[in-house]
Amino acid sequence: EGPLPDKKLVEKRKLLMPQRKEGGERDRDYAKRTIQNFAEHAFRERSISPAFLDKLVKVFDEERKEKNSFREAIVAPLAVALSSPSFLFLAEDAPSESLARKINGDELASRLSYFLWSSQPDEELRKHSGSGGLADPKVVQAEVERLLDSPNHRALVEGFAHQWLDM
Repeated sequence: EGPLPDKKLVEKRKLLMPQRKEGGERDRDYAKRTIQNFAEHAFRERSISPAFLDKLVKVFDEERKEKNSFREAIVAPLAVALSSPSFLFLAEDAPSESLARKINGDELASRLSYFLWSSQPDEELRKHSGSGGLADPKVVQAEVERLLDSPNHRALVEGFAHQWLDM
């Protein structure tokens, strides 16, 4: 019988909206944790400033004051996070004194993933970037081949190539 829940969707939901802590958790505390999780994921694993997090929680508080349910109230701060420059643009640290600098593993992972998949790095690519594995050209080559072997590689053809060739 169905429809059965899509396992990938369930896992993504758990990633973005964590389970409430056992013994109960106040809506505001849960909202703050959820907003922080969501924003850090949306901002490509960059931590968000406490001031920005507080602003997002205030948006949630205002929505709750209007007697909106938790589910309705949590949408507004998540929408604000999705409209922020940290989500809309791929940001990298500014180069120091010279214009040329070596990029770090996280930046390389993002560049590879957004170029080949038009999406953020998956867990495996993130694992390599965090462990320093992307400093090894053999690992980079293997990851590029893995990314191209994935069904997600169609994004390169459908997005970049179509725009570039004005199709």
